[in-house]
Amino acid sequence: MCYLQKAYQFLCLVLFFLNFQSNLSSSYSSSITQLCSHDEASSLIQFKSSFSTNEGHSWDCDDVGIKSYSKTDSWKEGTDCCSWDGVTCDNIKGQVIGLDLSCSLLHGSIPSNSSLFHLPHLQKLNLAFNYFNFSKMSSKFVEFASLVYLNLSGSYFAGQVPSQISHLSKLVSLDLSQNYDQILDRHTLEGLVHNLTKVRQFFLDGTNMSSINPNVLMNLSSSLISLSLNGCSLRGKFPQNIFHLPNLKMLNLGCNKNLSLSLPKSNRSSHLKVLDLSAMSFSRKLIDSIDNLVYLEYLDVSGAIFSAGRLPDSIGNLISLKFLDLGWAQISGSIPKALGNLSNLIYLNLAGNYLSGKIPSSLIRNLTQLEFLDIGANQLEGSIPDEVSASPNLICLFLFLNLLSGTLPSWLYTISSLKTNADYTLPNLQSLSLSSCNASKFPRFLRGSKSLLYLDLSDNRIYGKIPKWLPDVGKDSLYYLNLSHNSLTNIEQLPWKKIQFLDLSSNLIHGDLPIPPLTTIRFLISNNSFSGEISSLICNASSLGLLDLSHNNLSGIIPQCFGYLSQSVWSLNLQKNKFHGIIPPTFTKGCQLVNLNLNGNQLEGPLTRSIINCEGLKVLDLGNNRINDTFPHWL
Repeated sequence: MCYLQKAYQFLCLVLFFLNFQSNLSSSYSSSITQLCSHDEASSLIQFKSSFSTNEGHSWDCDDVGIKSYSKTDSWKEGTDCCSWDGVTCDNIKGQVIGLDLSCSLLHGSIPSNSSLFHLPHLQKLNLAFNYFNFSKMSSKFVEFASLVYLNLSGSYFAGQVPSQISHLSKLVSLDLSQNYDQILDRHTLEGLVHNLTKVRQFFLDGTNMSSINPNVLMNLSSSLISLSLNGCSLRGKFPQNIFHLPNLKMLNLGCNKNLSLSLPKSNRSSHLKVLDLSAMSFSRKLIDSIDNLVYLEYLDVSGAIFSAGRLPDSIGNLISLKFLDLGWAQISGSIPKALGNLSNLIYLNLAGNYLSGKIPSSLIRNLTQLEFLDIGANQLEGSIPDEVSASPNLICLFLFLNLLSGTLPSWLYTISSLKTNADYTLPNLQSLSLSSCNASKFPRFLRGSKSLLYLDLSDNRIYGKIPKWLPDVGKDSLYYLNLSHNSLTNIEQLPWKKIQFLDLSSNLIHGDLPIPPLTTIRFLISNNSFSGEISSLICNASSLGLLDLSHNNLSGIIPQCFGYLSQSVWSLNLQKNKFHGIIPPTFTKGCQLVNLNLNGNQLEGPLTRSIINCEGLKVLDLGNNRINDTFPHWL
């Protein structure tokens, strides 16, 4: 979980900017805003014209829930630039003092002669999440002498960070993170540490700092609130005094596998709330000392190399924790009962470790605020604790790949009272994985899960018909459904309007082949007993990429439209059925097929020459058919 902090950082900066902007704009009602100067308006128009817009790089903003759009579309010559999207002006003088073009789809570079540097009064500049073409950051940024906020994160800068950036001594917030081809040397970092005496937020995630001794960070400003150095290739010993900074609330050191760390033996005065040590290497001694951080609300040590093995009971002293990620951290032994003390937990991940023994009842009984629980891929055994009123807020539950036995507990089915037993549902549930949990029926609590997004019940012992209520579960939201490797016998409909991944393979389902919803990308129904002909309606699912109908009893001819369907399908597997006739001669230019398997049918005639349009084809299996042809020289 090397970049889970991304959304947190972005939110911090948004809140900072909103506060900053409101302070600048408070006097609108008492004074008349002047038009911005002609020179600054011209500089902005010139800056706009130096870029193209490209929606191909909008995903970074999408990841943090921010919609990308071209803010500069509102910039028109002859209008007041103070009214333009992303532009903030001083209410008295009309000078441009703020420019927020984050997530604006800008594509190009910012050379040293850019008109951007003709805006001398800027106090706030945000160019995050654009595409600056791996260009070098200009040293001209130093000319913004009044700058207090600078965000250039995720904008594809590369090369050496200019040392002049350290001269921006008024900076309160600096974010150069997620420019993964950017390098920061010792001299520049020393300048930043020495000169930025007012800095509160300092983000350098993904910047190459491999040549720097972490001791350079010892003299960081006592004003610092947030420090994020995730994935910076730091090595050596991290300075312990950072934990004594009086205002520090967020520290992210994740994904620095060669960085060693020790916490102060007694530091209960620390106000640290967020600590990310993911994918690092540390001992039990460090984990034992974390319990001094009594204000900690977020702790991520996922993917870490945890040489101590067992998780100490002292983890239960962190009673303020809301988020705890210990996934894939090589932890062994049993789950400490002390985790049940963390009654404020909303998110708990223990997946992918070597945890054994039973699930403590306190984990289920006491953690009533839990929304996310993942204990999958361990060696846990026994039954799930039967705590009737447990986890009423649960949204995501993952129990897959354990050695659990028995039946699913009553708290997943019913809630008891002195007067009656009422059906219990989890209406907020969004993700559920019970793969390989020895389940024998569909959990009834799913009936109320109208907002379900992800459901995996694969590799269980579920037998018989799919219940009539299941099609209403996540009908308008479900995108992933895996019911493979059970003993299901029939399915009447596939009503999920947003489904993308649908796996019904390795069951006992018979009858006509169901038509997947139009949104389906991967449709796997191999190793069943479907029979009859394939309806050409299946070709309406134009988003299909992987289609596996192999090992069934399907018959008739292969629909002609399958050739056109190859415009999206990259893997088509029809082997071990009873198809006859010829291979459709309708493969057109733009064919995306990489894998085509028609083995084990009754196909005849020559190989269609249109297959030559599938230029990316790597696997073509026509064996065990009745094809009468010589090897096609044109292939």
